[in-house]
Amino acid sequence: MKIVTKLSIFFAFLLTAIFPVIKLHAVTMNPSSGTYAPGTQVNITVTAAPTGAGSNAVAIRLTLTNATVVSFTPVTGGTWVGATQDCAGPAYYTSTTVCASLAKSVPIVSGETLGTLVIQLANTSGTATITRASGNVYSDGVTSYANNGTAATFTISGSGGTTLPDTALTDTQSGIIIGASVLLIAVGAALIKLKPLNNN
Repeated sequence: MKIVTKLSIFFAFLLTAIFPVIKLHAVTMNPSSGTYAPGTQVNITVTAAPTGAGSNAVAIRLTLTNATVVSFTPVTGGTWVGATQDCAGPAYYTSTTVCASLAKSVPIVSGETLGTLVIQLANTSGTATITRASGNVYSDGVTSYANNGTAATFTISGSGGTTLPDTALTDTQSGIIIGASVLLIAVGAALIKLKPLNNN
């Protein structure tokens, strides 16, 4: 039994080592869209979307436009048996790319978390994109699945995407509040003056 476990782990690491020579399917982003103010940091959950049964390794290859990578943290623990830093350095990311390979001792399940990506949007209005680059793939060790194209698109707007509560008062609202306050003070003063009359 120990030999089988060791062989499974060895096989999973072997898959991560041979990613550059095999073509492998994709990842999804949450959130994958939205409107944000310039310079906003966005926390993104990178989730699995494997095609084909039994894929137990994934190479994540992402390219950013009009945004920079703040960090990428791959999932660890449980049945995940390894993660490799495939960017030069070595590192999981550069300022505009993510390049990490992950392996599991069991098949990857659609929707499970592969990692957390934090990006910072450009300081000017426009559109920021995250693209699945060449080599963004899954593998079961025999069959490989490639997936390229846009994974996320964010609108960068001077007004931002967050609607703040209206805390300012209009002139009419201010007048009503001041009038009500004066009325309450007058009623309170009148009640104080009447109080001795009630003491018989």
